[in-house]
Amino acid sequence: TSVEHSDATLGKTYYYKVEAMDLYDRYPNSAHSEPKSGICKLPTPVVTVSNVASTGKIKVSWSKITGASSYRVYRATSSTGSYSLMANITGTSYTDSSAVVGKTYYYKLKVCLTDGTSKTSDAIPNTCQTEEMVWIPKTGSKYHSTAECSNMNNPAEVTKSEAIRKGY
Repeated sequence: TSVEHSDATLGKTYYYKVEAMDLYDRYPNSAHSEPKSGICKLPTPVVTVSNVASTGKIKVSWSKITGASSYRVYRATSSTGSYSLMANITGTSYTDSSAVVGKTYYYKLKVCLTDGTSKTSDAIPNTCQTEEMVWIPKTGSKYHSTAECSNMNNPAEVTKSEAIRKGY
């Protein structure tokens, strides 16, 4: 049997006692157990690193963590290298506009609370890549390298792999 303390405050220590109870009032309740302590710990952030195909930049994103006052994004060129602070933000994503196509980077996210406690994710590698962008018409069956091809009317710009996946 277990119970969840859903409104616990991060970093705070709580003390708990257990008592067995008879729901039918046939027996007296048991004595309380010895108190046990538990600390509400900050969860390790779950981070996703992906390429923005149209720009060749890298996007780092994560889920919001309750109680976080800010998030710090760090980057290195090797998993054991020196990590540089890239951003200190309150949002849940960061686009690395200084990433160079073809280069591999390692990212870590540090979640910071107002009381000074923090938790850092594991390093996540990503190679900065770009993909050729093409234009697809509203009607027709071929993608084009420029929007002006074949008198297209309001074409959509997509990655080449997306155009192929859509059957162009």
